[in-house]
Amino acid sequence: MAKLDKFLIHLANKGASSLLLEPGGYPTLEFPGGHRVNLSLQELLGTVLDGMAKEILPPGEETSYLRGEKVVFPYNSDEGSYYLAVLRTSMGARIIATL
Repeated sequence: MAKLDKFLIHLANKGASSLLLEPGGYPTLEFPGGHRVNLSLQELLGTVLDGMAKEILPPGEETSYLRGEKVVFPYNSDEGSYYLAVLRTSMGARIIATL
């Protein structure tokens, strides 16, 4: 199980429309209508998010990611299927997941 899957479980189980993970921010679920809820009050470290991103990037996409290009791809876990957008910033990876 990828580290990201622990966050994706909440997206599937709580009826959210997206999950946002960004450096210096809190893991956040966004619900239809725009309401947002933090999953924890622990700030996400850029290095941790970078490791998460590298763990789940499709083969051949790491170069695009390292150049700072947005990489969008389908992702399947035991909890379901998602679309992920991963972007490397100066502070670390930014990951957005949608159902």
